[in-house]
This record gives sequence, structure tokens and C-alpha cells, in this order.
Amino acid sequence: MRKSRFLSSDVMMPTLILAIGLGLAYFSGRLVSNRVYAIRASDPLILTVAVLLIVAITFLATTIPAARAARLSPADVLQSE
Repeated sequence: MRKSRFLSSDVMMPTLILAIGLGLAYFSGRLVSNRVYAIRASDPLILTVAVLLIVAITFLATTIPAARAARLSPADVLQSE
């Protein structure tokens, strides 16, 4: 139960940043598309790859430390300090 609470708090910030970043990417793409030939305002392939990459990195960055922490005994950790 505690593990899922930590994971949800770790996933919330990247999700918020991802939403802000997608909005900025879309609007900056609109600015660039007016000045550069053959660039669309929102390229679905590039945005999808970027989102999937960020989601995969976020998943690994939150799951691996949570799994390591779940294997440790709190008494052993406190005793080693």
C-alpha cells in the first residue's frame, strides 16, 4: 500500500511537466511552422515518441528505487547508520 502511494506522488510531477511541455511544444511548433518550410505545427509521430519516451523513463525512475526500498528491512537500514 505504501509503495503505490510513493509511486503515485513520483508520477504526478512528471505528468504535470509533460502536459505543460506538450502545450509549449505545440505552440512553439506553430511559431516555427510559419517561418520554416515543411514543418507542421503538431507532428503526431514526434509528439507520440516524445511522450512514450518520457513515460518510460518516469516509470523506470520511480519503479526501480521503490522496488529496492521494498526489499530492505527498516531495522537493518537504521542499524547501519
